[in-house]
Amino acid sequence: MDSAGAEAADGLPDYLAPEKPVQSFEVLPGRDTLLYGAEGTVLWVPAYAFGAARPGAGPARPTDSLAGPVTLQLREFYSLPDILLHNLTTTSGTDVLETGGMLHLQAQTATGQPCALRPGKELLLRMPAARPLPGMQLYTGVPTARGVDWQRPVPALNRQRFREVGPQLRGTQAAFYQQLRRSLAFSAADVDRLLARPRSRAERQQLRSWTTSRRTRLLEFGRVTLGIDAQGRVTGVNVLGIRDEALRLALDATLRRQAPAFVPAALLGPLPPRKAHSNVLTEVPRRRRWVKAAPLPQVPVAGVWLFDLGFGRDGRVRFFGDDRSFVGQLSTPANAIRSFDTRQARQFLRQTPAGDLNATSVDSLGGYLFSAAGLGWINCDRSARFASQKRVQFGVETPAAGTRAVLVFRRVRGVVPGIGQDAGATRQLFYAAPEGEPATLVAFKRDKGITYLATRAVVLSEGVAPELSFRPVTPEELRAALAQLE
Repeated sequence: MDSAGAEAADGLPDYLAPEKPVQSFEVLPGRDTLLYGAEGTVLWVPAYAFGAARPGAGPARPTDSLAGPVTLQLREFYSLPDILLHNLTTTSGTDVLETGGMLHLQAQTATGQPCALRPGKELLLRMPAARPLPGMQLYTGVPTARGVDWQRPVPALNRQRFREVGPQLRGTQAAFYQQLRRSLAFSAADVDRLLARPRSRAERQQLRSWTTSRRTRLLEFGRVTLGIDAQGRVTGVNVLGIRDEALRLALDATLRRQAPAFVPAALLGPLPPRKAHSNVLTEVPRRRRWVKAAPLPQVPVAGVWLFDLGFGRDGRVRFFGDDRSFVGQLSTPANAIRSFDTRQARQFLRQTPAGDLNATSVDSLGGYLFSAAGLGWINCDRSARFASQKRVQFGVETPAAGTRAVLVFRRVRGVVPGIGQDAGATRQLFYAAPEGEPATLVAFKRDKGITYLATRAVVLSEGVAPELSFRPVTPEELRAALAQLE
């Protein structure tokens, strides 16, 4: 089975959804190429990565690199509806996996000749995740009689082997500040309003501290943090320290309306492992020929960019210090503080890993980094951790042969297929099911051109569940019902 639209082992064709659209990219042989999938996948393809695949026993082996362009085809399966409707599951032998999404990669020449990765060439792969989980690995899909089985896990790449580069303005910092100053239109009326606004003793002391350290009489001082996605677009604005609501809202609206363009943050690597230091007292260093280092792969990721600004008594908007940028994702906690002490913030910045500053928390990557040595089916998974639970044989009665039944676990994102006892069987069995684990039993069938769906919440135990109750569904209703299982 080498496509998502293949027929299931029980004879039920994959009519539940049209085949996943193929995203095609042209890759030139002599260039490093960066590709973006529609659902968040990022692929870095090294130069001369592909060779013509030679048919024969075992996996195809690439020969010399190709002279012409190669078309790389990508399909993404991240949502549960996509996984279920395309007959994909998350099992490795009898083990249950928790998935973070699946991909299918295929390459061919302009004449349709299949391609494969050359020996020593690997793809650098970033798979998106809103909340990355520890322990994820990259599994390779192996076709079996019952579908794709996930084998040969490879750990995710260690982030410490990458060099981080924060997002950068595409224009000059001075031009951005000048445009922001004009757009805010801070006027004498704003100065009068701020002077008349009552302030607490703590606020007056903080304002006096800011004014003294910057040798400028300030009425408001704050920090702006922009969230930048992997495409270089501003996706979030966080304004801290500005207590005047009208001023804070005007600043937020201006930045969202006139967001500047950025070069996105990036991870460069993986860096080669460091060699052990030689003993200079016993070893004589040898002269080595200088070799130009090859450029490192560069994977765009989310980042944050921040700057400080103040509003003076003279009606001017001032910007202080250099901008700072980090790799990570911007999120604003519901209880984020609205003020901060500048000296403490600078000390915190020096002592804290880049990213978590003044109630602005960042996620590490918003995804997983892997190195893939082959094409075909790829799955981001980890063990579902059912090892401590007793395994039982759970079954369900189905009304007709050809019904497809799967278990969707509730506490982990895993899907296990049911197995018919024999040809034409009306009972689906789930071997080695974790006892006591909550799950949803999902079944599909087709009759006279109509698709039927049945779902039932179950707690797995030894035995056979009674027959399911099916209802007719349209394709839209089917996808909506499966989306509720996320």
